[in-house]
Amino acid sequence: MNRLTSRGIDASREHLPEAGWVIASAAHGKGFGFEAMSAALAWADVNIDAEKTVAIINPVNIASLALAHKLGYHDIETVAYLDHPVVLLERERR
Repeated sequence: MNRLTSRGIDASREHLPEAGWVIASAAHGKGFGFEAMSAALAWADVNIDAEKTVAIINPVNIASLALAHKLGYHDIETVAYLDHPVVLLERERR
């Protein structure tokens, strides 16, 4: 079970690995997030037996949504988590 199900978000995607990232403020806008996540997802595509990965992002976090889209994630739906909206995204293995 991944964290989506334990958070009550989407049981149909419970078998999928969840990607996430945190970038230090001093590193924002320098491409480190894209570089690091591109490498992590390339590794995951080869080594993890999953057809997709998922991510959840607060809709006000425009930078993370832009990074997710640049990494190949697409929005599935906006759902509630702890009474706040989050965007559920999905990326096909490459």
